[in-house]
Amino acid sequence: MSLLGISRFYLFGLGIFFLYLGANMFIKGPVECLLEHDLKIGGQPLSALAELRAYYTGTLFLCSILFLRGGFHTHRTNDSLFFSFLLLGLFSVVRLYCHLVEGPALLPHAEIIWSLEVLGTAVSLLLYILVPDQSKSIKKA
Repeated sequence: MSLLGISRFYLFGLGIFFLYLGANMFIKGPVECLLEHDLKIGGQPLSALAELRAYYTGTLFLCSILFLRGGFHTHRTNDSLFFSFLLLGLFSVVRLYCHLVEGPALLPHAEIIWSLEVLGTAVSLLLYILVPDQSKSIKKA
């Protein structure tokens, strides 16, 4: 399999995963989804919960669309790889900041998620650097 094929497969995986996260937030709602991260927000006004649901669902679905777009359209693969590098890289940097300023996370799965974000950042950057930009091969009218 070529690097382009690996990149497209990687982006499909990210796209499906973010689609799952968005659908989960949409169906279960923020109270149940965020409780997995020890965030107890039950008892908040319904408008606040609707805002959280809309924000998380919309953001996760948008990320999913951008990843899947790069998986389906080879001329968008590099854009999607760069986006995944930025997104996962920012997640990783913010978690590092929180770790340094606020202390280590008390939930063991938080460290696993952080590790996966760092790994995803590295994979995204590596593929972005190594895969030739397919959009340059498209003739412009």
